[in-house]
Amino acid sequence: MIGETTANATMRVFRLLMLHAVALELIQESPTKVLKNARLWHKNKRSKRVIPSTKLGEWLRAVQELNSQSAKTYFLMLLYMGVRSSSALNLRWDKVNFREKAAVFNTKNNTDVMLPIPESLLPALKKLYKDTGEGDFVFPSRFDESKTMWTPKKHIDAISQKINLTFSSHDCRRTFATLAEACGLPTTMIKRMLDHVTDSDVTGGYIITEQDTLRKAFNQVAELIKTLAKDAG
Repeated sequence: MIGETTANATMRVFRLLMLHAVALELIQESPTKVLKNARLWHKNKRSKRVIPSTKLGEWLRAVQELNSQSAKTYFLMLLYMGVRSSSALNLRWDKVNFREKAAVFNTKNNTDVMLPIPESLLPALKKLYKDTGEGDFVFPSRFDESKTMWTPKKHIDAISQKINLTFSSHDCRRTFATLAEACGLPTTMIKRMLDHVTDSDVTGGYIITEQDTLRKAFNQVAELIKTLAKDAG
């Protein structure tokens, strides 16, 4: 038996095929209409898994002990900046400005967004620049520098086994969002930090977040991470 999320994904592909058949006049009506009319789509359950504050210190130590500077910087970027895995992996060095302490990421909506680089991330990023700075990508493939590396699943498994904690790349993003909320940051600010659309929010549409304000918010989250990691031992 397949899961509900897989069932939804499978039927979405089937629906596209049927709509294409309708467009070609091969059939008169898509049989998948019944899914919407009868409300048969499964509701996807959003994961709420994060890296617990009690494990944050162990997790950070395990990341720092990795023998791959690329994997190490990748994980720290996801935690300290809350960016999506795809945005981090596709980051180019010509989009990183060390003087301004900022980077321009390409989002899932194929738009560019400039985000400040937290002080806690800068040392790892500068060290990685010595390794991969001559190429285009911040995180290039070891086999082909014209391509990006894959999600470092081997290192995720290694960290998970070492500290007895299952986590994914996206869990780092959720952890960042959770900690941003714990800092008492406004929802509109957190959405801006996560590059969520705020125009649909009547109030959010009028708020233009300055880089200095955004930078303070990112560093505030970084300070909380440092405090929690220290408290956790």
